[in-house]
Amino acid sequence: MINFDLKLERSILGSMLMDNSKIGIVLNIINPNAFYDKQNELIFIAISDLYLANSKVDLFILQQHIKISGINVKISYINEIINNIVSIENVEQHCIILLEKYAKRRFAEICTQGLDIVEKDNMNIVDLVQVTQERIKEINIVNSIPKENNIILSEYVQAIRDGLVKDIPTGFQSLDNIIDGFGLGQYIVIAAKPKIGKTTLVTNILHNQSFNLEVPVRFYSLEMKKENVLMNLLAYHIKADTKWIKENTLNIKKDMQMNEFYNLLETKPLTIIDDIYELNVLMNDIINCDEKIIYIDYLEYILDNKVKTLYERMNYVSKRLSSLAKETNKCIVMVQQLRDYRGKPNVNDLYMKVGEKEAWKIILLHGVIGTDLREIIVALNRSGDIGSFDIGFNGFYSTFSELKGW
Repeated sequence: MINFDLKLERSILGSMLMDNSKIGIVLNIINPNAFYDKQNELIFIAISDLYLANSKVDLFILQQHIKISGINVKISYINEIINNIVSIENVEQHCIILLEKYAKRRFAEICTQGLDIVEKDNMNIVDLVQVTQERIKEINIVNSIPKENNIILSEYVQAIRDGLVKDIPTGFQSLDNIIDGFGLGQYIVIAAKPKIGKTTLVTNILHNQSFNLEVPVRFYSLEMKKENVLMNLLAYHIKADTKWIKENTLNIKKDMQMNEFYNLLETKPLTIIDDIYELNVLMNDIINCDEKIIYIDYLEYILDNKVKTLYERMNYVSKRLSSLAKETNKCIVMVQQLRDYRGKPNVNDLYMKVGEKEAWKIILLHGVIGTDLREIIVALNRSGDIGSFDIGFNGFYSTFSELKGW
């Protein structure tokens, strides 16, 4: 397949010259890289420069601009362009076809470069995949003519009313009443001081989502082994002390519930990963997985060699994953630490304040070690209210439970 069409390129340029109202339309769809022919690319840049300078653009003005600017384009070639216009009215579709041809050329180049690296064996596979993905993302391609803002908004509102766009409940009604659940494309932070129960809260929520709502969930456990996470899920599910499970002292009813949990676990859309720590590997795995709800426990354990200090690494990781949530339209829930504080915590108590600017929602867990009461504080919610409520905590059963009357 030939991935360039010189006649098509000239037709687009001719349309811009014949009808200046088409220039803005063309600039919204393609950039100079889309042109295969170097002369066509230079002419496109010249027309763009004149247009952005609020100058009228016609054949004579373009010729004078090229002469004065010393652009390496033959004047006789510009005259040929006017004679190669296919249709001024179809310029939008012509731009899309041109852009698709450029994307195919660029994709072929990237694949060739990747093959060359593989043959020379001078880069590990993780870095090769990351570099290739970043290059592919740089390809400027659209699938349709850009929509007007009013159309985008009206379609979005209608999708919400039709129930096609909605957040995923956490399973805790008091929390959902404030935040309306976790939204796709959002980066959410859950934070607490050590030993307060932030991992337990996360496992309770992901259990509610994957077991009760059948929502596919992916949990990256960087602190605990997969076996420990599953043990906490089991304790939460059957409401039993993990010590009873380990010592085989469950009563008959709880023992039957445990065996039922084994079989139930196979049918639920829950994936637990406990062996990924490096940022690029983690991001690549998130991009390629099917799950839409992603939990990471926790931020401080994610590694990246590009930055040295803990603050730089945490800040860099937070920004990258926040962008990734938006790009993939997945909800990424990050667990992280709170620094020591006095009284009720707020967003300023996030460790080194990392995540304060990136997060869509920030949920803080507050309490005293050894007590059975915690406070959940919605400290930031860009899509609604903030607030707080008390919730029961049972460390033996790895369980949070809503208090009566809430």
